[in-house]
Amino acid sequence: LLLTIAGLTAAAPGTEVPGVCKIPEDQPPCRANLPAWVYNKSAGYCEKLAHGGCYKPGSFFSEEDCNVNCRDPVLGLCAAPVKRSCGSGSKQYFFDPEMRQCSSYDGCFSTGRVSNGGKTFSSFKDCNDTCERFAQDPCLLSQDSGKDCREEPAASRTKTWFSFNSEKGVCEALNYKGCAGNRNRFRDEKDCWKVCAKHMKTCNLPLSSGYACGHHKGKAVRVYGYNPKSEKCERFMYKGCGGNNNKFRTARDCWNTCARASSNNCAKDPNLNVDGIGIYQRYYYDRGDDKCKFTRFFTKSNDGKNRFYTVTECQKECKAYYKGETNWMED
Repeated sequence: LLLTIAGLTAAAPGTEVPGVCKIPEDQPPCRANLPAWVYNKSAGYCEKLAHGGCYKPGSFFSEEDCNVNCRDPVLGLCAAPVKRSCGSGSKQYFFDPEMRQCSSYDGCFSTGRVSNGGKTFSSFKDCNDTCERFAQDPCLLSQDSGKDCREEPAASRTKTWFSFNSEKGVCEALNYKGCAGNRNRFRDEKDCWKVCAKHMKTCNLPLSSGYACGHHKGKAVRVYGYNPKSEKCERFMYKGCGGNNNKFRTARDCWNTCARASSNNCAKDPNLNVDGIGIYQRYYYDRGDDKCKFTRFFTKSNDGKNRFYTVTECQKECKAYYKGETNWMED
């Protein structure tokens, strides 16, 4: 019986599986228990026969032989380069047949290619547009840190990758042990966000400045996005095209859409006294007007409340600019 692999697309229409990979239907049964690999065209993978087999048409001595003769010709331009080396620092993208996803690589790719002409791409979009039909959706898999590799030195076993947490809807650091695991694993945090963005709620998407285009060139505008880490809406500059839906024209829209359940003080009701009567002078943040306003309270404490001693303190906390990475989706 063949091992089954879920979540993969079949070979693309018009992509012919080489004849050497086809198993004749009229083959006689075989009782040998030799290791044999065959190509599963519906899964797009070479698989090892669970109980061994004979070396007959359609089977191969090793997984590598099966990949070179069957899998890679079907992948065509999406077959990965054989070697990656050089320190030029130029970012390229390639489709990794083992991981079943487009991945980034900072460096140079050698001219060595698999026999069917493996290709690199200048952007994630170009790679995904060309090779997405061969991909498995890794975002639907569980988070798996793998297991230790006996043949590798202890110092190199655990490396930080990134993985999509489907329950939280975010990408998280993953301490990968070096062997086994599954394809919900990305070398670069940006790759995780790009591949799994379709599974995320709007308010969990990373703030993205997009790119300049058409009449928007040189005219970036201020918008508001929800930062899940700070649990508040923050300002950033949007270039006009691209990006994602975690951007709002007004602070009010952002707070009302994403921050109703936030524990951040800026999102809390200030519980104003009637006519602003009170002993203690304070400022509070008005989400509707996106302004810090003066009022008075009878109680002194500001702890855990939408209250600030000065307007500067209020503005610094509640009208902050986002300080993180915003070029997530465009390289």
